[in-house]
Amino acid sequence: MSRLGAGVPREKRTPSILGVAFRTWSAKTSLAIILAMVTLAVGADWIAPHDPMKAAFTPFLPPCREHPFGTDDLGRDVLSRTIHGSRVSLLVGVMSAIMAIVIGTIIGLASGYFGGPLDHVLMRVTDTFQVIPRIVLATVFVAFFGPSIWNIIFVIGILSWPRTARTVRSLTLSLKESLFVEAARAMGAGDLAIIARHILPNVAPVISVLIGYETAIAILLEAGLGFLGLSDPTMVSWGKVIYDGQRYFLRGWWIPIFPGLFLSALIVSLNALTDSISTALNPKLRLR
Repeated sequence: MSRLGAGVPREKRTPSILGVAFRTWSAKTSLAIILAMVTLAVGADWIAPHDPMKAAFTPFLPPCREHPFGTDDLGRDVLSRTIHGSRVSLLVGVMSAIMAIVIGTIIGLASGYFGGPLDHVLMRVTDTFQVIPRIVLATVFVAFFGPSIWNIIFVIGILSWPRTARTVRSLTLSLKESLFVEAARAMGAGDLAIIARHILPNVAPVISVLIGYETAIAILLEAGLGFLGLSDPTMVSWGKVIYDGQRYFLRGWWIPIFPGLFLSALIVSLNALTDSISTALNPKLRLR
C-alpha cells in the first residue's frame, strides 16, 4: 500500500509548521541566538573566564585580550558579568512568562466560556491591570518588599497576564459555539471536560506564541528594574550591569554597552522567532 501523500507532487504539498516557521534566515538566526543565550545561562559557571563578583583587576580597563569586554569601576570582568547576567534575565523572563500565561489562560477560559456576571467582573479586573503602568507598580512593589529575584518574578508575572486573558477569552467565545463543542455537550460532557478536552487544545497554539512575547516583555521589565537599581543585589543581571555602568559611561563606555547589546539581541530574536511561529500557525499564510 502506498503511503498517504506519496503521489502528491512535492511543490503541491502543504508545508509543515516548522518548515514555514524556519524558512527565513531571520528565524534561523534568531533561534541560533536564543540557543546561544540559553547555553551561556546554563553553562555560565564554566564559560565565564572570571568570577563576576570578584573585584580582582584594574578598574576601567578597556577591552583587551585578557578582558574582551573590559572591566568595570570596581575591577570586575564585564564579560563574566554579562555571561552570568544572561542566567538571571532568562530565569526571570521564562518564570514570569509562565506565571502570566497560566493566570491569563485560566481567567480567559473562565470568562469566555461561562460569560455573564463572571465575564463582566473578570474583564473589569483585567482592564484595571491593563491601565496601571507596570514599571511603576513593579517599582513600588519591589521597593517595598525587597529586590529579591523571586519578588521580581512574582510582580512581573502578576502584572503581565491581561494580554493572555483577553486573547484566550476572544478565542473561547468563538470556540464554545463550534459544532464539536455542541456535540460534546449533547453527549453529556461537563463544562470542565469541554474546556480541558476541546477548547484548551485549540487555544494552546496561540498560547505558545504568547509565551515568546511575554518572555521578551518580562526580560525588558526586569532590565528596567535593574537599571533603576532594584535588582537582586546578590545576583548579576544585565539590568544591574547596565545600571552600574551608566554612571561611568564617559569613562568606561564598554561597561553598559556589551550587556545592552546582549539584551537587545535576545529581545529582537525572541520577537522575530515568535512572529515566525505565529505566521506558521496561520493556515492562510502557511499555504503561500
